[in-house]
Amino acid sequence: MEDRTQQIVLVAYLISALMFVFSLKGLSHQESAKRGNFLGMMGMLVALVTTCIAVYLKSTANWWLGFVIFIATTICGSLLGVLMAVRVSMQGMPYLVALLNAFGGLAAVLAGIALVFDPTLLSMTSAEKYFAKIEIFLGVLIGAITFLGSIIAMLKLMEKPLFYVTQKENGKAVVGADGKPKKRGVWFPSKPFILPCRPVWDVMMFCVMIGCLVVFLLAENLTIFPHGYNTWAERIAVLATMVIGFIWAFFFVMAIGGADMPVVVSMLNSCSGWAGALTGFMVSNVLLIITGSLVGSSGTILSIIMCDAMNRSIPAVLLGGFGGGPAKKQQGREYGEANKTNPDEFANLLLDEAEDIIIVPGYGMAAARAQTQVAQLTNILTSKGKTVRFAIHPVAGRLPGHMNVLLAEADVPYDMVFEMDEINKDMPACDVVLVIGANDIVNPDAETDPASPIAGMPVLQVWKAKNVVVMKRSLGGAGYAGVVNPLFYNKNTMMFLGGAGTNLDKLNVALQKE
Repeated sequence: MEDRTQQIVLVAYLISALMFVFSLKGLSHQESAKRGNFLGMMGMLVALVTTCIAVYLKSTANWWLGFVIFIATTICGSLLGVLMAVRVSMQGMPYLVALLNAFGGLAAVLAGIALVFDPTLLSMTSAEKYFAKIEIFLGVLIGAITFLGSIIAMLKLMEKPLFYVTQKENGKAVVGADGKPKKRGVWFPSKPFILPCRPVWDVMMFCVMIGCLVVFLLAENLTIFPHGYNTWAERIAVLATMVIGFIWAFFFVMAIGGADMPVVVSMLNSCSGWAGALTGFMVSNVLLIITGSLVGSSGTILSIIMCDAMNRSIPAVLLGGFGGGPAKKQQGREYGEANKTNPDEFANLLLDEAEDIIIVPGYGMAAARAQTQVAQLTNILTSKGKTVRFAIHPVAGRLPGHMNVLLAEADVPYDMVFEMDEINKDMPACDVVLVIGANDIVNPDAETDPASPIAGMPVLQVWKAKNVVVMKRSLGGAGYAGVVNPLFYNKNTMMFLGGAGTNLDKLNVALQKE
């Protein structure tokens, strides 16, 4: 009877794993994303119910204790998930994903530490014990790197200050017109910070990590420890491995600038999957092994795709130090004067000279939360017989698919949204391209200047259109690569300066007047 029950549990786990596979398949396209999300939810529900049954079947006299703990943690996790889903806006999705990656890494760390303190480890045969120890060691190390690395990535991606402090001059608080002390926000630095002599520190930490692994594997056979302290030596070695993982993750992610953060989040997502798979090996859970491998492999593939989209390699991203500086103009290069426009002039251009319009959304749209105004603009233009399409760069925004999610939230039809490779060939025939808060992904230097930091990066060829209008806060800012975009100074480019939300509101009003 017990064997048959175990078989039923394994079949249920298999059904859950298949749901996760089809969930990933559904999430690969906008039209099927909702179905994919629903399948993922159902797969997790099947997994939870099955695990609950398995906990009950494996329990002994105190079966109720494990059952109560399982139910309590499931309820707490569900409530936390609902709270985050309700409170976090679409603009906050990038750092929410990073936070969820951190939870996956932390779970692997806690599972590994719990197993080290579990007496069951001592009762294994030598071969089983060595394999189990390697699984625990790798799970704790990768989990620790994933946890702290994801937390730092989340802080770098956050769009609001960590906290506020009172402004002071000559040791005294600065008072505003309302009689209250002025406050200024303190932000987590997004610029890369590279530890001096970093290779030396990396080698030292690697040597210490290998030492911890040796002690963990061989402590019970070593005579250098006092009698009875071999087990504690193993536990301390695992805890030291966790600390090394935290330290390495801190300097690893701090060395990477904001330009590469989407890739880092994707890589940490992959790490959380591999950590979950190792946790599955630790606790002999088939479903964890399968789902962890799915997340790990898909995250790795996504990271490679994103690096290709930026013409950068994964090692180059890991070494860090890219971008984050002020805008730089190349010596000896004349940029000229930028042409500027206003809502009424731009509205006339759209109505009188444009039939085919392409909109390129960037992080500026996300920061201004202007996707609703963009959707209103689209509706106005299509109602006047204009053809409107959206061009999405693979690394636009702070996360893969960031722009797609925001446009979907604003109910922009899926058939209007095109990837870079699909729409670049149509740029020369386009009457007007509207760039909203994008910079590096529309920089022509990527194709024309071999000395540019972004040379070779695939970009949207907006400069080939008949007219280009760039919506940007000011001419002084630069993209994450830290270079000036010559597109802004082209003869066929007009700069529509100001906040994206405010400018789009003015433009929509001007269009409706006509």
